[in-house]
Amino acid sequence: MAELVRRIAQGHPLVVGIDTVFAERDRLSPTEIARELSGLPPALADALAQLPLGDRDLAEAMAAVPTVLALVPTREENARSSGPISPAPIRQAGGDPTPFLKSYKSLVQSQPDLRAAALAAGAIAVEPDADGVVRRLALAVAHRQTIVPSFALEVVRIGGGEPAIVIDTGPLGIERIRIGGTTIPTDRRGRAIIHFAPPLARYISASDVLDPAFDPAQLRGQVVLLGVAGISVAGLRETPLGLVRAVDLHAELIRSILLGDVLRRPPYLDWFELAAALAAGLAVIWLLRYARPMRGVAMAVVIVAALFGVELALFRFAGLLFDSTFPVLTLLAALGVMVVATLRAAEAELVPRTRGDAAGRGRACRRASDPNGPFTAAVSRLSGSSGHRCLCPASSRREWSEATSTTTC
Repeated sequence: MAELVRRIAQGHPLVVGIDTVFAERDRLSPTEIARELSGLPPALADALAQLPLGDRDLAEAMAAVPTVLALVPTREENARSSGPISPAPIRQAGGDPTPFLKSYKSLVQSQPDLRAAALAAGAIAVEPDADGVVRRLALAVAHRQTIVPSFALEVVRIGGGEPAIVIDTGPLGIERIRIGGTTIPTDRRGRAIIHFAPPLARYISASDVLDPAFDPAQLRGQVVLLGVAGISVAGLRETPLGLVRAVDLHAELIRSILLGDVLRRPPYLDWFELAAALAAGLAVIWLLRYARPMRGVAMAVVIVAALFGVELALFRFAGLLFDSTFPVLTLLAALGVMVVATLRAAEAELVPRTRGDAAGRGRACRRASDPNGPFTAAVSRLSGSSGHRCLCPASSRREWSEATSTTTC
């Protein structure tokens, strides 16, 4: 690792972020080997003891380039390698942001020699949403009433040569975080919504960097992140674009911050979505009339398409996260209620009319089937027979058939 950092430092990058926590001593260090193998010859043990420590060698390499280390916040009371920290200067604008930040009980840090050589250290707190997908990353966390900036935020700060971080807090929570002239919108808990996009970062294998044929000048003025490219599923994180490595999350966040395309969801969007839901529901109720239900259904489809179009346009051109799901579900629920109500109203109008028509036919049939009635006599004279027929419902037909053999009705 020390040789890799030296090789990178030759290219003079802006900053090197090491996404690894060196919480324990280097077991492959010569002094550690001499201590663990007690049966070594005295001459060999003395020779190993004279060699530099592995951690000290890495610290010397880190001192040659601006370096940011990672630290891991945990909820354990006394985690290993948890000691005093020296976070970046935090300036507060507005209220106190600490109550809105995620709080942790301890921090796992690298060895003291490495912490002393690095210019900064940031927290790597990757916590997915309720569905297991990582969409947000905390830009700061709280540790015993101390605000600790994130790993990506410290990389941006050190790379830009800024001395402090400013956190703007409003009555509803954290509104934004500023580093120099860079403003990063956040949610109320100080988390940045990553704008996942096809990666722009260039991935270089450590073996290629250590190759003498590699030109370190390619790294000049670049932000370099060192991470473990493991093949284990445990080292991967689920994102809207699929499984990615943890270091890729930080790279995406740094890219979003530097390009200014971190997604935003201001508090007023909640009210906007509620208003859209009410407007969509009222529109369906007004458009879906009993006389023309198909027109109302067609207009509902147009409104759903318009809501999805607004969501896409706000995301694409304004970087706003407008969620049309709630308005669309409200519209569909109102549409379903109105369609059922329309069908029931039509059925309620049709049944009395049908019953009235049947009753009218029955009365006419009974009048026509009366042997003493004028209509029956006229039919009898015209037909020349004693029998007579009329058109009537089946129930009347059965009644008259049972009452007389000469009348078939």
